[in-house]
Amino acid sequence: MIKVFIFSLAICSGTMQTCTELPGATKVFDNYRDCALYGYEYSLDYLSIYDEKLLTNNRVYTIFKCKESLTQSS
Repeated sequence: MIKVFIFSLAICSGTMQTCTELPGATKVFDNYRDCALYGYEYSLDYLSIYDEKLLTNNRVYTIFKCKESLTQSS
């Protein structure tokens, strides 16, 4: 068994107090550090291109996690 970290990202609205996970925003990493750094960079890139008015009016923010998982070795 090999330990991996699975990245996932959700977009949240502070005004509606809801979060929606983005199904296309998943990726597997060999270590936690790479996953965490990717998460911050991905979040910044995503919010940077988000419509400014929607982002401000809906108080949009991201949350991400790097969930540890065990997988079979190839």
